[in-house]
Amino acid sequence: MHRQRSYSRAAEQLGLTQPAVSAQIRQLELALGQPLFNYAGKTLHTLPAADTLAHSAREIFGQLSRLEMNLSDINGKISGELNIAAVSSAQYVVPYLLARFRAHYPEVHVRLKVCNRRQAPRATHGTAG
Repeated sequence: MHRQRSYSRAAEQLGLTQPAVSAQIRQLELALGQPLFNYAGKTLHTLPAADTLAHSAREIFGQLSRLEMNLSDINGKISGELNIAAVSSAQYVVPYLLARFRAHYPEVHVRLKVCNRRQAPRATHGTAG
């Protein structure tokens, strides 16, 4: 929602209906005791609470990923998540490289996003969107 700047686009990405996303946001706002978003006309604006929440959520998920990697290290296996952004010209080579990587490290979940050069530096931060 925060990245999408749209209830409808967030719903589409999550595989939910727009009213379901709106209801979840309302419940979250009630739990936090303050609004997260504001509509001005048809434009959705994030409020400071939404920015703070998004930042904290990224930190929490980052900590969980690090914990998972540390626990994997203790067990002597490599697992976790690998997010890769590749420019469109590399889309024909990268799958072959990833197949070899996956054969060696089957416990690693790989996400590949094909994008243009301008999008690549920010494409792996929160990819799934």
